[in-house]
Amino acid sequence: MIEDIINQAPFDSFGRWLVARGDEWEGPLVPIAAERQQRFRQRTADGQQIGASSHRAAIPPLLPFGLTADEHFEQSLHLGTRPLPTELRPILDTDLIFAADMHAKHRGSLRAIRQQAVGALKELKRRWESVGARLRTLQPKSLREATRYRDLGLTALLIILTCWGDVTYPFGLISKDFQAWPAGRLQRELRGSPFRVIPRCAITQGSGKHRIIDNAAEGGQSAASSDANKLLLCSPLRPAQHLRATVSLMSEEELGRARDEDAWETGGEDWPNAYRHSPMSSTEARACVVCFWHHEWQQPAFQLY
Repeated sequence: MIEDIINQAPFDSFGRWLVARGDEWEGPLVPIAAERQQRFRQRTADGQQIGASSHRAAIPPLLPFGLTADEHFEQSLHLGTRPLPTELRPILDTDLIFAADMHAKHRGSLRAIRQQAVGALKELKRRWESVGARLRTLQPKSLREATRYRDLGLTALLIILTCWGDVTYPFGLISKDFQAWPAGRLQRELRGSPFRVIPRCAITQGSGKHRIIDNAAEGGQSAASSDANKLLLCSPLRPAQHLRATVSLMSEEELGRARDEDAWETGGEDWPNAYRHSPMSSTEARACVVCFWHHEWQQPAFQLY
């Protein structure tokens, strides 16, 4: 029985916040997939100049061409009273705006709210353990070993509670494993599109931990990356964007007290396996094929993200 837990904070807080704002709250709540020009504006708002006006990757000019001298002067004066493109608020997904709103409104009680949320998660995990144990019995042996530290039941439940778009992911943790694919099938999947194989290997970190990496530099993926398709979630600017969003939701009085009483602490936002679990456009397949040595097959294996 978990209904009493999931129908209260923190599990319904985001949905209630969306309803209060009049935003869409039903269905998948996933990151915004912005168009190319929107991504350029987004990066400009982060303080990064995209390109010169003559460059094909540049954002449109602030003033149109073909103006008379007087019109150009008049519109320039008007623009001078407005924020520069690099001074605009960061374009953030609604979950980040929600987090900023929580920080702004509940400053001083965040620790208690956080502890309450952690307690609710622990209790939910305890009540749902039997479901995870049952799912574990349905896994192939090799997959059970690979996911032995992952709570399958809680992962599946949280995907539903957070309205994540890919509800098939938990099923993949139970039933999917590496499969031998003939080269012809790989080519059919790519539909004749060019692709670039990226070597995958394991490295040993200073702590002795083994970590799987994709050598995008050697595979050519890094060189082919552009401003339009770079991941924003791992940007080092993210903490500054969060702070800026929080400050924008405070009154002058609240901000003054926060400056006197609080200290901001930020951390890294490197999301493990970020691009492996994020939806990708099928037209970007040339950057989504990895190659690694399969010890059981004793031959190279190719995998599509």
